[in-house]
Amino acid sequence: MRQRNTTAKYLLFSLIFLAFSLVVIAIFSLWFSDKTVHIKKEELQLAQKYRQLQQKIADKEREYRTISDNIAELREETGLTGTEKRENISLLLKKATPKIRAMILRNIPSGYPCSSRRITSHFGWRMHPIYHEERFHHGIDFGGKPGIPVRATCNGIV
Repeated sequence: MRQRNTTAKYLLFSLIFLAFSLVVIAIFSLWFSDKTVHIKKEELQLAQKYRQLQQKIADKEREYRTISDNIAELREETGLTGTEKRENISLLLKKATPKIRAMILRNIPSGYPCSSRRITSHFGWRMHPIYHEERFHHGIDFGGKPGIPVRATCNGIV
């Protein structure tokens, strides 16, 4: 009788252990399947982003080619192709058509931008008035009374 009780206990414990193992396996498989689904979703999103980026790259390459073609065309129209780049500007102006000369002259600043002709800072290297260190100044500063009208001497930034 005692042997039957022991066998029944082992059988009961075995069944409980088996049931517990199945529950644990089911939980892990659900958890891993959720992770797998999540990973697959991320993978699809990344693939879509990759395709979008590839499309943007292709668009930018087309833009770059268009801009390069436009630059080459402008160089041909202005006579700045090949070895002519290294030539003296006066030779270039002699070769330029009247239309190109007019365009060049329109884009060269001439005159004063205001009635005051007092220059407070020249173009080039100078001691910076705020930082007190030598820095390159990319313009010419004019001084005048407040309210003096300022106009552009050619196309550009004042």
